[in-house]
Amino acid sequence: MSLAAVQSEILGPMQALFLPPRDMDAAAQTTALKGYGAVLEKFDAPDLRVAWGEVVCEHRTRAWPVPGVIVTAARKARKDRIGPDAPARTTGGMDWAARWRLWQRICLTRLATDAIEAGVAWSLRCAVLGDGKQAHEIDLAELVRGRRNAEATAQAIGDGLAVLHRGRPLTLSESNRAQALRMWAHQLRYEDDTAAEIRGAQGWPP
Repeated sequence: MSLAAVQSEILGPMQALFLPPRDMDAAAQTTALKGYGAVLEKFDAPDLRVAWGEVVCEHRTRAWPVPGVIVTAARKARKDRIGPDAPARTTGGMDWAARWRLWQRICLTRLATDAIEAGVAWSLRCAVLGDGKQAHEIDLAELVRGRRNAEATAQAIGDGLAVLHRGRPLTLSESNRAQALRMWAHQLRYEDDTAAEIRGAQGWPP
């Protein structure tokens, strides 16, 4: 239980993957991050790690997840770890262990191989571990569309072009543009890592 664990397990990854809320200057960001630390430092690092894994797969906006969402996930992770008789249900209807077993099975399927070829292995992982979806509930074409949209956004930012959201241009500061490109770089890294995970499960040569 320490702020160092909060920084390494939550705040560092959060700032790498997501953007701070719009119109929040550097001073406000610092204050907000201290608030995250204050409510999360009571949790152990393993619980924070599991919580972040669930939060990052379920998060659907570009801004930081609110502290309460992370706290809820961390409480659940702690209960799963130390309370065997406690209910361990998630929004998808399965506990984390069940989702993990499902993911391991899906790694062995043609769906996982197709996801690698389409460049959406990470999105598939999030659909299973984050959303609790069964294989038959996953639309690979939808995952591909999401990936293409994210790639187009990153390309526009990198080229200094306007970024559209629901048909309207977004106003992004230089720091937010840089942060968004870092997010895309991290997503590409996660894509590579997940593809390697699937290949390893299927016995592909390294």
